Amino acid sequence: MNGPKKREAYKLSSRTKNIIKYEDLETIKKLIEYYTEKRNFLDVRNCGRKSNNELIKLSKRIIDKIEKDDEPLSGIQDEYIDFIYDIENAFGINIFPIKSIYRQYLDKNIETFFLIKLLASSYLSTRDYSVFILLNKFSEGFSKPTLHKIGDSLKISRERVRQIINNGIQNFNKSFINLINENDSYRLFFKKYFTEHKDILVIDDVFADNINKTENCDFSKSYIGYILALFLSKDYFNFCIDSNSTKNNEYLIKKDLESAINLKELFKKLSIKIKTLRTLKIDAEIIVRQNASDCNEESIQKLIKIFEVIVREEYNIPYDENLRMFYYAR
Repeated sequence: MNGPKKREAYKLSSRTKNIIKYEDLETIKKLIEYYTEKRNFLDVRNCGRKSNNELIKLSKRIIDKIEKDDEPLSGIQDEYIDFIYDIENAFGINIFPIKSIYRQYLDKNIETFFLIKLLASSYLSTRDYSVFILLNKFSEGFSKPTLHKIGDSLKISRERVRQIINNGIQNFNKSFINLINENDSYRLFFKKYFTEHKDILVIDDVFADNINKTENCDFSKSYIGYILALFLSKDYFNFCIDSNSTKNNEYLIKKDLESAINLKELFKKLSIKIKTLRTLKIDAEIIVRQNASDCNEESIQKLIKIFEVIVREEYNIPYDENLRMFYYAR
């Protein structure tokens, strides 16, 4: 089967949305309670036959789901019912029977990557899901699978793998992030992976391995970094040195420093120097001051620390405390 799995759409028309908004029936719980009492929506202001039919169809479908799962609606929070509805509408999976997710929701600790794995297995076809898993599979160090390697594993062409990534998988990732971005209150209920808002957050093998063990998944630090960067996009941007000579960790760096320095270009040049020179001194302060633009002193000091963290994490170069710089001689 090609592409995302087919699923029935339950989105309401713009007119119907406006009608229930005016009547204060925006949550699924309020909608069901109104339907249970009235059996239709014709008394709602400006609700015609078409909107009435839309709302009845939606109400019956949700009630059927609840009755099958033998869960009283009165015991479920309004926002979680809306969350369930949005999940099913976007990904075609009913998470209502999965009690562990509701418990996580109540604790404001929904495991992001467990949920992603669950949704991807429903949204994507069997073959596309296999590409998704191979593309984002955890492995220590630098080991990105090539399109050719993924294609060989699944007996499909490299071009077909590219199409699956550009269409099905990217659409899935966007749908997941849109779900969160369009309903900002949902963010509050997802697990917090960082307890401190530092200028730089490191996503290394240990960090990724801990998430995978805790959430019963097998994602690469690259994919974990990509998703967390989207989650924290208001405050952070993600950075990675794309080189075989480094550990290829993912970094989340404070957004207000993004335009201050071109880290990609800076570490590209540094990687070449480390690869070719027999001796090298790396003075973080001099390098940052030479490459930073339009920065105040506070930002300069932050960038120096960020630069030092990345050098320590990525390259096996000792730091000379006397010289106050990184130094090596081969």
